[in-house]
Amino acid sequence: MHNLLSAFFSIPRNEGSENADSIAFKQYEEKTFCIALADGVGKSIHGPDASRIATNIATSEALTKSIPAIFDEARSALISGASKTPGAVWSTTLTVCKVSNYRAVVGHVGDARLYHLRGEGIVTRTRDQTELQALLDEGVISKERAKKYPRKNVLLSALSSESNYNLQVTEFEVTVGDRLLIVSDGVYKQILRREIAELSAKAPLVDVFINSLCSLLKERGIVDDSTALCIELD
Repeated sequence: MHNLLSAFFSIPRNEGSENADSIAFKQYEEKTFCIALADGVGKSIHGPDASRIATNIATSEALTKSIPAIFDEARSALISGASKTPGAVWSTTLTVCKVSNYRAVVGHVGDARLYHLRGEGIVTRTRDQTELQALLDEGVISKERAKKYPRKNVLLSALSSESNYNLQVTEFEVTVGDRLLIVSDGVYKQILRREIAELSAKAPLVDVFINSLCSLLKERGIVDDSTALCIELD
């Protein structure tokens, strides 16, 4: 894995508005890198600040710190930020993927998604921490009813200056030719998982894949801040 091929896009919900999504990517050594995506929670003016802080900490600390330590540090930074803005809550989702020697470790809080693409296949390596996903897991609601569920965006966990979070940690193997795609909910609200897999399988180059994903998203309409970052192991 001498080279990492990468491409991304990040589009605000409304033209001219501030984007609450933040992404970061850093390669440390030949076979070691980190990608991160955060989505500032709610309509607070500090959502974009919270997301940028979280992704910056993730990529600056990933080489030397564990996933739990990264999330603890990010939350401490949000608490510090909130202490300077009395009455304000600083909150964001955060999904981080560290890869070293073909072993990936994912830390996840919130509702961004990490997809692992290989050939025509796709595996979701995160699980949405939302009210809707909890109801689906418990069998309370059907997939058909879920499409019209009114509270599908309600988060059950986020990095916040005022509450604790539930950290998911997942590990898996990667190999040359695999693609790791991290997206915010603005993307997967509009594009199905199987469609993402189909677009990737048809695109020999990672930038062609991301461009086709972006084009399809714009064709269907931007309904939220929408961000995607893809890394291909070459």
